[in-house]
Amino acid sequence: MKPTIIQQLIQYGYLPALDYHSLEDSTVVDAIARYRDFLGVSTLDTQELFELDRCGCPDIVADATGAGSWPVGCHPEYPKNHAFAVFFDTSRMPKHWTAAFEAAWELVKQAYANIGIIFFRVMDRKRANTIVTWEVGRGWIGLAIVPRGPRCGQVIWAKYDTRYGSSFSLDRLINQLSFLMAHEFGHNMGMSHTRGGVMSPTLINGTFHPDQWRRSDPALAAYLRRWFGGEPVGQPEAPIWSIPSPEQPRE
Repeated sequence: MKPTIIQQLIQYGYLPALDYHSLEDSTVVDAIARYRDFLGVSTLDTQELFELDRCGCPDIVADATGAGSWPVGCHPEYPKNHAFAVFFDTSRMPKHWTAAFEAAWELVKQAYANIGIIFFRVMDRKRANTIVTWEVGRGWIGLAIVPRGPRCGQVIWAKYDTRYGSSFSLDRLINQLSFLMAHEFGHNMGMSHTRGGVMSPTLINGTFHPDQWRRSDPALAAYLRRWFGGEPVGQPEAPIWSIPSPEQPRE
């Protein structure tokens, strides 16, 4: 069952988790107006507004200073950039994504390398500090669960709607999966939503470029340059490090 409008406003950060019963409540009216303003959608009625496909993460966060990003110096093997060892649990990846996945992963990996972040894919789950699984969403396309105060090596879970894109051409699926993967990894590093760009709450159509973050994306100045330097780095060999055992997935 799709969440009600009020439930979505609470989920997306526009209302506190209090008991509201009517869309006519002045606090709810104000929340809808702020939600509409953030998305930049003035022509849709309220019902259409809340039927837009979008990421399930909040637009407004209490701590926008990097909660969810790995601590500075987390991996001393490469002190000038952050390194992420990613394990993809593909056991539930939808079959129609299989042909697009590798191409999308390469695009996303290069886009992040261009702003100072290295992703390594590891085949041993115990050596990962980021684990990606595929799950069926409930009214959202992507959801990243970001723990508060992460420890080095703590697992972050990114979830995607397994039904999305089943009717897309291969080229469109590669680009949409790239935007989706880059967006969710952004949440995993503590980024909140932006108006437009990769971190827009609604998916972007078009071509995903290896220099996507550097194309005047609002997140580059707001987060990435400040946190990670924003400068291109190479693709060194995967470092040898000790990663704590993964925590159990959260509901």
